[in-house]
Amino acid sequence: MIAYITYGISTLFLVWLIVKLYTRKLKKEKDKLEKTVKERTIEISRQKEEIQIQAKRLSCVNKELEKQSIIARETNNVVVLAKPDGHIEWVNEGFFKLYKYSLSRFIDKTGNNIFKISHNPDIKNIVERCLNQKESITYENHITYKTGKKKWIQTTLTPIINNKGQVEKLIAIDTDITKIKEAENEILNKKEEILAQNEEILSQKEELELHRNHLEKLVKKRTAELEKAKMKAEESDRLKSAFLTNMSHEIRTPMNGIMGFANLLKDMDLSYKDKLQHINVINENCHQLLAIIKDVIDVSKIKTGQIKITNEEFDATEIVDANFNYYKDKCDQKGIELIQTFEIPDTKKLLYSDKDKTSRILNKLLDNAIKFTQEGKIEIGASYKTRHIEFFVRDTGIGIDSGIKEKIFECFHQSETGMSRTYEGAGLGLAIAKGFIDRMQGDIWVESKIGKGSVFYFTIPYENISEKEMLVKANSHQEPNYN
Repeated sequence: MIAYITYGISTLFLVWLIVKLYTRKLKKEKDKLEKTVKERTIEISRQKEEIQIQAKRLSCVNKELEKQSIIARETNNVVVLAKPDGHIEWVNEGFFKLYKYSLSRFIDKTGNNIFKISHNPDIKNIVERCLNQKESITYENHITYKTGKKKWIQTTLTPIINNKGQVEKLIAIDTDITKIKEAENEILNKKEEILAQNEEILSQKEELELHRNHLEKLVKKRTAELEKAKMKAEESDRLKSAFLTNMSHEIRTPMNGIMGFANLLKDMDLSYKDKLQHINVINENCHQLLAIIKDVIDVSKIKTGQIKITNEEFDATEIVDANFNYYKDKCDQKGIELIQTFEIPDTKKLLYSDKDKTSRILNKLLDNAIKFTQEGKIEIGASYKTRHIEFFVRDTGIGIDSGIKEKIFECFHQSETGMSRTYEGAGLGLAIAKGFIDRMQGDIWVESKIGKGSVFYFTIPYENISEKEMLVKANSHQEPNYN
């Protein structure tokens, strides 16, 4: 009996479990179906909204086309629609208003082609140019009615381009500009009358006007000369005063260093290492002082024309490389990248010029570049141009204001003056470089933007030993010996 009861309970439990699992399965399928229905409903709603939006857009387009159709139909201007080969497909009512012909009658008379109906003898070239250039062309011509009345017509020929970039149609719009032409002719006639009337008056005034202009020019010229001389004198006086102030500061700085560290050497208790450090500081200040004195002497020689040029053969790339190696450590200490580039064929590297002054010019430009560059890089290089070698120094420094680009090569001129200047220096480097370049028959200039950096260029005429030999040979008819 217990076995039957147990069996019955097990059977009922198994049936209940099967029903439970089946119910769960049905619920999952129901949820999945409901999700599918929901997604499909959302998709249908989205498609419906897109169709409604497209319908609205199409309605707007149709309204716009209807407006354009009314304009094209009702305007007094002639609108002609033609194929690229010139075959006319449609004209508006303005055609009859202007030409006094219906299209069918006009075609019977002239032919169904814009090349035949046009009054312009150059119509074929105009259409061909419109098709090739794919842009509107406007031209003018005139027609004469049977009554002898003439009308001026302005035609604008416009290509209609399809999605493939091909000309699909041509639209020609003819406008009656007769009144405009008549007004232009009337204006020209009136202008000729006025000019004729003014000619006599002008001829009478001419002598007095010339005399007055001459006197005014003399006065302006003299005034300008005096003003320029005054400004130059004031500027020269100001710059010289500022230069002397700066020079006093520049000289006192190393002198104070020399005197200060010389006094420190009197201390008998100083270690040998400290003494060497003090001596090195004194030497550095001495070199700085000598460099300032040398710059002043060079400026004096440039002003008095005493700069001597000593020409010799040298390698342009070696000059650049030597300066690169000399300034590499200074740039590294300041955290600036120094690079060099060359664009000189091996056959064009040898120059016949002043090697020392070429190197000193690069020194001055590199000193300035390092002084005014706080981060980034400096690039030094040279390239061969037609009949000269072009050297350059490019930096990512503070840049130079365009208003003082030319003045920075003048003596005593600096972008900053006074004791509160951000950057030290006597301001003679670029003036010396310019003086050397002028004596070497080269050129120097700068390209710069504030906050972006500067590029200084200078050129030296290309003349090597081989060319000198050819010149000597041509003059002496003897083969020179350089060995």
